[in-house]
Amino acid sequence: MGTTLTSITAALRKQLPETILDHRGHVMTLVPPGDYSVGAPGMGSDALEPRVVELRRPLYVDVRPASVAQVRDFLDSPEFHDADLWPRNRVSSRADLERRLHQGGTNAPDDTARGLTWHEASAYCAWCKKRLLLETEWEIAAQDSWSRRDGLSRIVSQTRLALPEKLLAMAQTGEITVSRHGCFSMLAGVFEWCSNSDADDPERRVARGVPPSTVLPPHPWSRTVYPTSRSAGMGVRGAVEHPTANESS
Repeated sequence: MGTTLTSITAALRKQLPETILDHRGHVMTLVPPGDYSVGAPGMGSDALEPRVVELRRPLYVDVRPASVAQVRDFLDSPEFHDADLWPRNRVSSRADLERRLHQGGTNAPDDTARGLTWHEASAYCAWCKKRLLLETEWEIAAQDSWSRRDGLSRIVSQTRLALPEKLLAMAQTGEITVSRHGCFSMLAGVFEWCSNSDADDPERRVARGVPPSTVLPPHPWSRTVYPTSRSAGMGVRGAVEHPTANESS
């Protein structure tokens, strides 16, 4: 009998850590392989079509969207102008991105970075040796973001993790959401760029999340498509597949 996804998943869960640090020391949390329901009925093009998606490989996702300090580290790095990091070699101006970070409303180091174009978000992820999430991956990582107890306890129990105390406190009081996979603020605070493009226009890309200015949040699984040049209110969260998954697939 051949190896099944179920047997692969069970074996990998025993050996994979719940959290890891990326190439730049940022905390990432495990989204295990398996079958996941995505989408929402009756919303047409405003949401993914309801279906079951098979996540075949273990995925690690940033616990939080990139902070101001993390994006500034990218800005200050000698690799910022490395054209190989940038889609279609579209390197941004350091001064322009710095100005937009200041216009995001808050710019304390631990605050969520706002003001990134899609190309900047992609380059930032490449600099961290990870990538933007697919839209389906984003939705899987965000599931059960109102049932914060399980996801939060996973992260808090990892005492070696250097997460800001303010962030943990806001999660514990419910000021920000935590998904069952341990991802913070996926449904409140910032739009997050995904890798998917509009079917008819590659210069328009999918963004997911709920902006802080929303008084009455849209459906949590609603999707928006923006020009890649948009920056207002836009943030980034990266992902990386665990290398052991490639050996099992």
